[in-house]
Parts: sequence; structure tokens; C-alpha cells
Amino acid sequence: MKTIRYHLLKVQLVITAGLILGCAASIRHPMKAYQVGDYRTALIHGEAWLLSHPDDADTRILLGRAAMATGDTILALDYFRPLVPRVANDGKLNKVLLGASMRQGDLLFARQLLTADTTGFRLQQEKRKQQLALVERRIHDSMLAVRNGDLALAEDRLQKAVSSYRIALDNHAAQREYQARLMLVEAMIFAETFGDKGIGQAYERIDSARSLWPDSPLPYWVEGMVANRLGRKELAWTALNEALARGIEEPFATKARSMIAGGR
Repeated sequence: MKTIRYHLLKVQLVITAGLILGCAASIRHPMKAYQVGDYRTALIHGEAWLLSHPDDADTRILLGRAAMATGDTILALDYFRPLVPRVANDGKLNKVLLGASMRQGDLLFARQLLTADTTGFRLQQEKRKQQLALVERRIHDSMLAVRNGDLALAEDRLQKAVSSYRIALDNHAAQREYQARLMLVEAMIFAETFGDKGIGQAYERIDSARSLWPDSPLPYWVEGMVANRLGRKELAWTALNEALARGIEEPFATKARSMIAGGR
């Protein structure tokens, strides 16, 4: 799962890179810093380099290796992700990335590595099939857990929704929409448990979920449910109508319509 530390580090790298880019004379390729083991400097100069050379795959691979050398596997996967099947053809790198993506719950990237049309490297076919089957099973299990969580959330069984979403994240931690769902059910729990005293924490989680999953109508649905629970009817109907207008699906749509029609 991408942590607050990850997002702060990424923002810091991009800001620093932007400052370097503003002074053209300061732009340096990260290779020299990487070669002497100064991986942090390599990442900073590499980000600046990529801002002006966005298609430089070799530098992206270098930065991925630098991130792995610092122990930041999640950042490393971000650099490598756009380069399948090139990285899949590097036998040693393929193995490292496959292991890292499985540990981080980035199952879609693991699937890409296992299904890439590789020519320079091939896993033993039987082992490849076994690993792909494991990935597909974990993806299936996470999707099933999310469906169960959505049903529980719509029926106001909040603890069941929490446990289901956590199962999904245990299997597929890199899915931002799964992270957002857990934040949204936590928002409802804050409203239910603390009432008006929990409003700040509830809306903080709703906003965080919306930033993770900006195209989803579910944060609006939860916002409506939270407002309704706190007795703020007009805000509740506005948010629920917005969720419907944005195409909220079942099992949430029926509950939203029922609440609006019943005025409760």
C-alpha cells in the first residue's frame, strides 16, 4: 500500500527536480551519482532528467534500481511499471520485480510480468503457470471480498465491510480503490460512533478517499450517508443525488433512491 511517507517522498523529489530543471546548468544525468552509491541524489537528478526526457527508458530503469537500493520498493515499482515487457525480458530483474510486486500486493503488475510476450527470457512454463494461477486467484479473492464489503456497506453492516475490505487489501494492497473503500467505511464508523464530534475525522477520510479514487461516485454516497446520520438532511440529499448523477451502481443506488424518496 502506498503510505503517506511514499507520497511525501514523491512530492519532495518532484519539487526538487523542478527547481533543478529551472536552472538548466544544474541538470545532470543520474548515472554518476548512482555509480558512487549516492542513490538519493540519483533519484533527485533523475526526476529532473525525466521532466525533460520523459521517454528515456534507460534512466527510468536506473531510477528503479536506485529506489530499490534505498529500500523503497513501492517507488521502484512506479519506475518499472511502464516498461513491461522490456523489464520482463531481463531474467534477474524480472524475478526481483515479480517477488516485489507480490509482496507489495501489486497483482496487476505481477500479472503483466507473467503474461508479457517475452523473447529474451522465459520462466519455466510450469512455474510460470503456477505463479500466474496464484496471482489470478488472489485477484479473484480480492474482488469477491470487495463485493461482500460493498453489500455490507450498503446494508450498514460496517464491521463486516471493514473485514471484507481488509481481506481485499491483504490480497491486493496496491489497488487504490480498495484503499479508498476502507477509508470510506471508516468515515461512516466515525459518524456512527462519535456523532458530531467525529465529523472532522469522517470528512477527512472522505476527502482522502476522493483523492485516491477521484472518478468514483462512492465518496458522494458515503458523504450523504454521513450527513444523514448527523441529521443534516439537505446535505445528505445533495450528496446522494450527486452520487446517482455520477452513476453509482448497486447495491448503493437503490438505497440512495429509497432514502431520497422516503425523505429519511
